[in-house]
Amino acid sequence: MTYLRAALVVAIWLVARVGLAQGGAELSGHVINDIGSTINVSWLAQPFDTREQVARGHTNAQGDFQMHLPITAPTLVQLSYEGEETPIFIEPGQALVIHFNADNVGASRQFFPAPGNPNKQAANANNYLREAESKYTDNEAYQVLPENINLFEKAFLSFLDYRRSHEMSLFRQADRRGALTPTFEAFAQDEITYAYANDRLTYVGLREQTAGDQQRLTVSPTYYDFLHDASLVPGNEQVTSSQRYQEFLL
Repeated sequence: MTYLRAALVVAIWLVARVGLAQGGAELSGHVINDIGSTINVSWLAQPFDTREQVARGHTNAQGDFQMHLPITAPTLVQLSYEGEETPIFIEPGQALVIHFNADNVGASRQFFPAPGNPNKQAANANNYLREAESKYTDNEAYQVLPENINLFEKAFLSFLDYRRSHEMSLFRQADRRGALTPTFEAFAQDEITYAYANDRLTYVGLREQTAGDQQRLTVSPTYYDFLHDASLVPGNEQVTSSQRYQEFLL
């Protein structure tokens, strides 16, 4: 009976540990040139929620910090330090380490697996997001504004296709041999898919607003046929963390 009781206690403890891991994630890190500011991590518990969830942490004298994020689903959170924000994709049960310089949080951020944790998927995902942001999101040559909006329909669609092919190439490089979780794979692909869809959908109206005295552009009859693409149909629960998917729904 003593053995059975001990085994039962251990089993209950293990179940509790698993439940805890599934109910949150661990974020730790190091701030170079830290000035002792509070680190805020915010997220929306549900898509289109009007109230943010916030977790706060503080660095120690060495610039190190550790936080528990009580997320219940894969989530794109925003880490804020001294007014500068940077995105982090994290899933329940994951442990992630971030290093950044206080002088430039977004550009300097690097991600690593937690010590003693051989799983690199969370770090791989966020290092990919940093590279995609640097190469495409923050690069005007790959954005609609300020210049590419002036292109006519055929050239504009060529620009969108060119950007999408480069984004997918970077994603495939990052997604080799199980380097990313299936949930993040879906998220990353939806970010690319809906960036294309949103820019194509808003092209005519945005061009009219920014093209000065030019007349409203009349596009070809097949221009909006892309909306019949089955991959754009709402209802896939895995894409709810994608901000571009949410913009598409609006």
